[in-house]
Amino acid sequence: MKKVLLSVAVLAAFGMASCGGPDYCDCLNMTEDMAKEMKDAGDDADKQKEIAEKYKEKGEECAEMAKDMSEEDAKKAMEDCK
Repeated sequence: MKKVLLSVAVLAAFGMASCGGPDYCDCLNMTEDMAKEMKDAGDDADKQKEIAEKYKEKGEECAEMAKDMSEEDAKKAMEDCK
């Protein structure tokens, strides 16, 4: 579970620029939703796996957008999303 939550945190820490797919705010909201569901699942490995699969595709799109974004741009995008 810690690995999944860490992955979620990494996605939230890096910003995403809109490129026809989800935008930064979509990714941030998805990350928050996934983190809440993972926390609610507790130590239930089957439920955690189900949640990870649910968000896998969108998470990959968000990670792809984040890889070329600077930390400064990520912070600005996060502030703009609020």
